[in-house]
Amino acid sequence: MSVLGGTYPVLDSVVLNTIQASHADFVLSEGTITINGLATPIPIKNIIKGGYQEIAYAAGTPKVVTLTVTGTPATNTLYKIRLKAYSAQGNQLSSAQQKYVLSKDYAYYTGASDTATTVGAGLAALISNDLEGFATATSSSGVMTITAADATADLIVTVVDPSQASVLVVTTGTAYVAPAGTFAIVNAINPTAVSGNTYQTYVFILKAEIPGKGLNSPGNEYIVGEVILFANSADSNFSALDTYIGTVVGGTATAAGYLGIS
Repeated sequence: MSVLGGTYPVLDSVVLNTIQASHADFVLSEGTITINGLATPIPIKNIIKGGYQEIAYAAGTPKVVTLTVTGTPATNTLYKIRLKAYSAQGNQLSSAQQKYVLSKDYAYYTGASDTATTVGAGLAALISNDLEGFATATSSSGVMTITAADATADLIVTVVDPSQASVLVVTTGTAYVAPAGTFAIVNAINPTAVSGNTYQTYVFILKAEIPGKGLNSPGNEYIVGEVILFANSADSNFSALDTYIGTVVGGTATAAGYLGIS
């Protein structure tokens, strides 16, 4: 599992459902970060350059696309659109669910009596009646509203024949927002998540030393992976924790802690 689309494995994770006062769950001392519930402390020197990411909670917003059929459609013409669902990182923090793309084409062949209204209604019906589709659609007077089935993936709508782009005009109605820190996402990584909680996600990417395996690797080996902290953003002590983490990663925490003399 990984916040960067499967680039790095998750070495460890911890969920703070109840946060202690005065950021007691997250302590910097002697150049090492100790997180309550995490099996192994994190040496600052092991975090790679640029190896930190903070992700705010987001419920997720399905994308809405508007497709407008303009003018009078040509007779005996095939109008085809393509819908694609892009999952940028599977389940937000998941390399187990790699990037994927689903693609579906919907086509409407016009007759002599077809208008913008009938073409829009016909395409919308094809989308909504597709039992294996990943979007729904409505149409009124040739203006289609295409909505992603959920927020697990981005929705891209294109006109297959570029020469028809002036007849089938695509615009974004509601931008896509990927979910982050939801119970489903956190629980898939760490089963101590509590339903109903909303989580801020902190990712530390570090170089970790592991014992070598077998005769060909008698010494220790190094791997790069992620340590993930999920903190309940609704807890009354969350703000103090979040502020302190900011000082640590921003380099403004006590110098003694970094120099290892505290």
